[in-house]
Amino acid sequence: MKSASSNPEVVRKWRWVSRTDVQHNVGLATGATADTSVKVIAVDVDVNGADGDAALAELASELGEPLPPVPFENLTGRGRHLLFSYSAELTLRNSASKLRPKVDVRGEEGYIIFAGSLHRSGVYYEAKGKLPPPSELPELPSRYAAAIAAAKKTPATSATASPAPVRAAPQFSASYPRPLPESEWPPVPERVRRAAAYLARVPGAVSGNHGHDTTFSAALAVANDFAIPEPEAWSLLVTYNARCVPPWDEPALRRKLLEASTKARRPRGCKLTRPTFGTFLFFSRTTRSSHE
Repeated sequence: MKSASSNPEVVRKWRWVSRTDVQHNVGLATGATADTSVKVIAVDVDVNGADGDAALAELASELGEPLPPVPFENLTGRGRHLLFSYSAELTLRNSASKLRPKVDVRGEEGYIIFAGSLHRSGVYYEAKGKLPPPSELPELPSRYAAAIAAAKKTPATSATASPAPVRAAPQFSASYPRPLPESEWPPVPERVRRAAAYLARVPGAVSGNHGHDTTFSAALAVANDFAIPEPEAWSLLVTYNARCVPPWDEPALRRKLLEASTKARRPRGCKLTRPTFGTFLFFSRTTRSSHE
């Protein structure tokens, strides 16, 4: 990991060398992103030789809610990585089989091997779906965040292994998006589209199961994070409210929208980043990571 680089010039050199002898993989850094309002966490589900899906279902039963659907999965040689966003105010560490056997976490100062790389099993990592920017990833539910925070930190490590003669991994450009100033915000229709896509991945609130917090979080994303004007914000929230059990009445829903517009603690428009991800890292295949 320490030999990794996101420097375009270094990556170009490695990409040229990789056509002859030394091979390189690509990794995606987790934790802090250039979008300072959110961080990214990967849940690594191992389904090779152990039913990681069943373990994840047990965890969902214990915590009282499943993980939200994801628009993108990073398929590994033995399972898959599920990517979520979480508040930049939290610190979620790496862990291995702490939540459940064969369910790992990659958070602060971590990384995952990314699509196009070669797993030591001989299987290439594959992308399933389209990777959105960090601010549009589904948000990690608070109960999962609490469970991960309680798990003992597992430091990032690497071990040496002989490189296999493989084709070079596809090139990814390192990018460093910055939160957009208001003068560069997308037009309202585009912001509405992005907010609607985000809300579609937010589970409907359920009475007695943190329903207020879930609905307020949805209202906050619409009114503040995507900076949607009131008429369009109300329309989006009404659509979301149809999935709540039971739906909120109009006065209660309007209060939540008003509170989200006036009591937000993070910058307005903080999810309006350019449509790029965080930092992709290239590293030699002579280093083998436990983050596979």
